[in-house]
Parts: sequence; structure tokens; C-alpha cells
Amino acid sequence: LRPQDVTHDTQAIVGRGGSGIVHSGTLTHPDGVVEAVAIKRLHAGATPGEERRFQKELAVSLRASQRCPRACQLHGWVPHEGALCLVMKLYAKSLHAHLDERRSTDGTACVRPLPYGDVTEFAAQILEGLAQLHAVGIVAQDLKPSNLLMDERGQLFVADFGLASVLAATTTTATAQSTTGAGGGTPAYKAPEQYS
Repeated sequence: LRPQDVTHDTQAIVGRGGSGIVHSGTLTHPDGVVEAVAIKRLHAGATPGEERRFQKELAVSLRASQRCPRACQLHGWVPHEGALCLVMKLYAKSLHAHLDERRSTDGTACVRPLPYGDVTEFAAQILEGLAQLHAVGIVAQDLKPSNLLMDERGQLFVADFGLASVLAATTTTATAQSTTGAGGGTPAYKAPEQYS
């Protein structure tokens, strides 16, 4: 993307992660259409290793976006104030935010459980997304409600490929290469084998 086509509202933060902050902005397409977007910016003071991992995340996100309809759609990347930024579709909210809306005002209890039909529909959409990713050799290793984004129609999309593994398949074996190497992830959502 051309930097002049992307505006950044760094005061409007829509999310935070281990590698950076997500804020809102706009993207002007070649046909003149202006679209609201989410911009994930590598945090200030990133090490060279963190910069390499962010670039790998860009590559995996692009692969997922191009081949998987249930993956968060990536428009591209731009530099901004010396930092690399991923420019993505802006979704209405995360599944985490959707679930939080059903909690009591103090956040301690669920006062409006999801209807059974919603639970099964969300599960089907998540599984569809994972199947699409696996079909192109991507394993999402940080799957959690805050990394499942929801559009205005209630459709879910897998996001945040910072910890994803890309499978390098041969005729007899498949090996995984993580975008970040060992460690990382959200302890409450990690599979047991991710701790080894």
C-alpha cells in the first residue's frame, strides 16, 4: 500500500497484543473509495527479532487472507513513523467483546447466556475457519475469543497470526515452523503440547 493512502488515528485504539497496538484509520482505494480499517502497529522500541517476527506475521496473514474466506482480511502494509503497520479490514467487534456484553455490569457473572443456536453456529464458523487455514498449511496457535472477529452480520473470522505455524509438507512428513519460535501465547488458551 502507499503510505499516502492510509490515515492513522493513533488515539483510537481498538485492540492490544503482544507485538503491537491496533488502532483505526482509513484506506483510500485506487478507485477513490474510502474504507475504515484496523491498523496493527509494531510497538515502539521493537527489537530486530520482533521486527522479523512481525514481518513473518505479515506473510502468514497475507496467505490466510488470500486463501481463507474465514480469515481476517489483510489489505497490505505501510510504514508509519518508522514502524511497520498491517492494514486490515475493520470488524465490528471480537467474540470476546460480544460475550462481555452479556455479563453483569461488574463483569462477575453471565446474565444473558448465548442461545444454543448461537453457540452451535459460532462453533461451526470457527471450525470452518480452522479447516480453511489447515488446508493451506496454517495452524493458528493463539485461538481465543479476542482473536475471533465478528462482522455486522455476526459472522466470525480468525485473526492474529503472530503465533501461527506454517506447515512445510513433503510427501512423507510435515514440519511446523512457528512465526515466533518457542514460547508466547495466552496461557489460559494454549494446548498442552504448546508448553513443550
